[in-house]
Amino acid sequence: MSLSVATPEAVTSSFTPTSSLSGLLQSYGDVMTPEQIAEALEYSVGYVRKKIGCAKFQHLPWVAAIAPHRRRQGLNWVYGTQGVASFLDSQRSSLESISAPSKHLPKLLQAYGPSMPVAQVADALGYSVTYVSKKIGNADYQHLPWVSAIGSHRRKRGSRWVYATVAVALYLDGRK
Repeated sequence: MSLSVATPEAVTSSFTPTSSLSGLLQSYGDVMTPEQIAEALEYSVGYVRKKIGCAKFQHLPWVAAIAPHRRRQGLNWVYGTQGVASFLDSQRSSLESISAPSKHLPKLLQAYGPSMPVAQVADALGYSVTYVSKKIGNADYQHLPWVSAIGSHRRKRGSRWVYATVAVALYLDGRK
């Protein structure tokens, strides 16, 4: 099946958020541990633990959405499930807000699949891998349209960042 419109169906399972609050409540309850948050966001546990409790990482959208819902449960910090749900909803809605047909999405999904590492993003954009890898994960380059459009739709796969193919397609559609 080829998708010709950037719709929720185009956001495949690796980027489909489990974002309805009721689904998260059913799976995890009212509060979530950092391990459960990592599972829901598809980030590594170490990454979540390092970033979520530190004030200097409040600029990260997921930390800003989840950290305010933090509280103690015995000796451990737990986080309100509604914070995780609100972050996942915001990620989904930013990709769903475009309803026009995507010229690039079917081709990119066929070539790269639902998520793309830096080398594939560079190939799709026509930039060098070195240029993309230096810019895409750096907050100092958020003023670049392609960094702000694609960089916010990333997640960890093992030790590497991957980016939503849908976000790359939407950027390319808007650029041309």
